[in-house]
Amino acid sequence: MLSICLVFSLTSALSVASNPSNKTLLILSGDSSVYQQAAAQTINFIRNKCTADNHSCQNMEFKKVVVTDLTNIQSDTKLIITFGTKAASQPQIYRGNHTVIRAMLPKQSTIVKKQGTSKYNNIDVYIDQPFSRYFELISTTLPRANRVGLLIHESNEALVKPLSDAAKSMGLTLNTRVVTNTSQTGKHLSRLIDDIDVFLAIPDSRIHNNKTISNILMTSYRNNIPVVGFSSAYVRAGAIAAVYTTLENIAEQVAETAYNALNGNLVALKNEQAMYFSVSINFDVARSLGIIIPSESEVVNFLNTAPIK
Repeated sequence: MLSICLVFSLTSALSVASNPSNKTLLILSGDSSVYQQAAAQTINFIRNKCTADNHSCQNMEFKKVVVTDLTNIQSDTKLIITFGTKAASQPQIYRGNHTVIRAMLPKQSTIVKKQGTSKYNNIDVYIDQPFSRYFELISTTLPRANRVGLLIHESNEALVKPLSDAAKSMGLTLNTRVVTNTSQTGKHLSRLIDDIDVFLAIPDSRIHNNKTISNILMTSYRNNIPVVGFSSAYVRAGAIAAVYTTLENIAEQVAETAYNALNGNLVALKNEQAMYFSVSINFDVARSLGIIIPSESEVVNFLNTAPIK
């Protein structure tokens, strides 16, 4: 009986030793529902993908931890996924022979700096939509609009050229005013309004926030200028349309990236723009402006066929 137990123990030990590391650590920047939901959906997407493909990663061990509870990274961790800039800035995640996927990062974040050595890959999955997709949305929903207005804070002035290039590639003209004093946002918009057919709002909290959004929408509406935004909340408030990244969109892309990492199909230090997106349209605002817009599903189908630039 003792010999059988010894054989069984030895066999189990050899089996464990022969199996490659299959542990994934998910690090959350905070305990909010946003990070919790993104992590939970990512795990579900990975499990479903691995099960559907009968891949060995279906036996993956997942561990979620909030950054405030993060301790030493176990040496047998194969993959680390961070959610948010705070989690991505922890130096201990870059020590070891593993892949790091940094999700829910704004593309302009200063934390998006490569760290560590060539022992592993860093992959940044940005939350931002590609600029070209905003202009594709404008061309799809407002085909008669040629002049696009934009207010941008001086801290983001470097974005003006890539935005202008993206607009130009769609045959659109971007008219931009750089805002140095946020209290002057309304005045800048008033001076811009006569020279545009549509106003584009991009993620820029200094320009678009609870204190300014109402005035931006009202000024635009009174001048029969539709607003294209970057969130469903903006559409509910009065923008005519928006393209944006949801938690499900993030989770699906991160899961696909993780699946590729587990298969060794990643190029070192690769960055990924937001591949998936959601669209919202305010048909009441469209009707009041006398604008006929395709259905949300038609818009999504068109944007899905458009190349990301």
